[in-house]
Amino acid sequence: MSPVRRLTSLARPLDPGWPTNRAVLFLMPLGGLAFALLDDSHGWVPRAGAALVGAGTVLGGWALGRELDPDRQGAAFVAMALAVTAALVEPTARLVVLFALLVLVRTVNRTVGPPATLPDLVAGLALAGVSAVALGAPEIMLGAALAFGADAALGGPGRSRWAAVVALGVTGLLAAGGSLIGVGPWRWGAPSPGGLGVTAVVAVGFVAALLRTGSVESVSDLTGEPLQARRIRWGMAVALAVAVATLLHGDPGIRQGVLVWATLAGVALWRGLDGLTAGGGGRRRDG
Repeated sequence: MSPVRRLTSLARPLDPGWPTNRAVLFLMPLGGLAFALLDDSHGWVPRAGAALVGAGTVLGGWALGRELDPDRQGAAFVAMALAVTAALVEPTARLVVLFALLVLVRTVNRTVGPPATLPDLVAGLALAGVSAVALGAPEIMLGAALAFGADAALGGPGRSRWAAVVALGVTGLLAAGGSLIGVGPWRWGAPSPGGLGVTAVVAVGFVAALLRTGSVESVSDLTGEPLQARRIRWGMAVALAVAVATLLHGDPGIRQGVLVWATLAGVALWRGLDGLTAGGGGRRRDG
């Protein structure tokens, strides 16, 4: 086993041998350039930061969409397009939550194959914690607890169970005493009718996609074994739980978590179109 695989079992390198991966590698610098050109900051440092956000949004939206619907590459690209659009429209959108979800969902759905290593679990906890603070939504840690708990319940290692316990403890610490460690106070509130309506439509469409995930054709990267539909569904549930957590903080929470909502919308939209065509032509055959 390579040193990298001993450290992490969740990494999925972008192999340029696959056409879809080549497309993402081509779109990432284009996204970075677009964000840099549209940034109205002065100086090359903030523009370089905007370029990194642009490239990261392209990668994060696509990668998370791919995890949520492994059989359909079209869903990943629609999720990418909507995430990039949302990031361009909403400057307060937080990119870190996409990569936190990427780690959490991969922990559950095992698209790579082996169970998450201890460094993987630490990374998931850290990214979820940073996301909770960045979005002002400590409930995001409940999404981490759900991911780790689901992995343990589905036959994962005991370390996943302990990670779930730690995530629950951090949730309580942040929610009850965040100000004691220099974060918060949190601003809870209800979203506006418009915000609630849009997110409700996305949530209903995504739940429909989750319920329709009765079988999965894709196989894991390393072992070549078929992916388990129940693990894919639990990964989708984790993503939805994190999205719903933003609703507890009103419209500001939705705006900061809009990249998650956009990705869920992309998956739901593509699954809906795939259902209308009834041909399954969008199912993944590569990458």
